[in-house]
Amino acid sequence: MFMASGKFWEDILLPDFETMAKFGLNKLNLSDQHLVFNRLGPESGRVLFELFFWIFDENKTTKIEYEKIKCPILMISGSEDLAIPPSTARLIAKKCNSQTTLHVAEGYGHYLMLESKWINIAEFCYKWITE
Repeated sequence: MFMASGKFWEDILLPDFETMAKFGLNKLNLSDQHLVFNRLGPESGRVLFELFFWIFDENKTTKIEYEKIKCPILMISGSEDLAIPPSTARLIAKKCNSQTTLHVAEGYGHYLMLESKWINIAEFCYKWITE
């Protein structure tokens, strides 16, 4: 989609409901999808370029120096996240330190804390932090 849109990194991009509903809000009912979508604003094309085409970003804006991370890390990925799937989270977790905990939340999508069972994610985080 980005490749066909020209120099998108020079523009402000408006969110598209169908794309958000499919990839980010897929676990919400239609009414809630619209409520969330209506709160969104334009995105920076530059930021999206840096995220999705990081290999071409000469400034290395999103580069992570994994060897410098010394603290415990909790990563949570929804099993039905179509924006950043668990497979991507697993690859990132492997690059992090040995104190990294990856939790794949079964039945959740991308916006875990907006979903009806968000409290389960909050409780998991609380338990991880207190242990």
